[in-house]
Amino acid sequence: MDQCLEIYANVEEASCDHNSCTREIKDSENIYGNLDEIQTLEPKRTGPALSGAGDLKKSSCRAAAVCLGLLCLLLLIGLISLVFLYTKSNSERDQLQTSYNNLTHEQDQLQKRFDDMAKERNDLQRKFQGIIDVKKSSCRAAAVCLGLLCLLLLIGLITLVFLYTKGNSERNQLQTSYINLNKEQDQLQKRFDDMAKERNYLQRKLQDLLATT
Repeated sequence: MDQCLEIYANVEEASCDHNSCTREIKDSENIYGNLDEIQTLEPKRTGPALSGAGDLKKSSCRAAAVCLGLLCLLLLIGLISLVFLYTKSNSERDQLQTSYNNLTHEQDQLQKRFDDMAKERNDLQRKFQGIIDVKKSSCRAAAVCLGLLCLLLLIGLITLVFLYTKGNSERNQLQTSYINLNKEQDQLQKRFDDMAKERNYLQRKLQDLLATT
């Protein structure tokens, strides 16, 4: 641009000289030609710079899009994994709940049989006690039988209260209850077998007493 100003100054000085008019016209034509060349060269110089900036912007946008795509993919994988684990956990919990319910139903049936056996035992006990009273048995034997009956009834009551207790907790607590329920069922089965033996014993005693009467 300084060169252009200097050229314009030379043109103005040359216009004052009438003797070199022709040379001034030629110089002016050369000046305008140089200006045209400068103007045509400036876009060529700025063109690569603008193209480089555009490529950099496109590369940045492309990298950001790739990062966002990877992030979305990771989030989708995490979400699918969580849904799979949640579904698997619910399925295992449902299966465990079904097993727990089946075992509880079986325990209820066993408890009902236990109650029926206890009622039958009580009837036999009353008959046995009546025969003892008729035969004027000793009060000590009656006290021992009544004490044994109270003890058995207390054990049965405690067992019923304990067996009817249920927990609504997570899968680990439900598993613990399931294991405890198996143990309690074994104990109740053992008591049931013992009571069956006792019933048979009382029934034999009753038959013996009736036979001797």
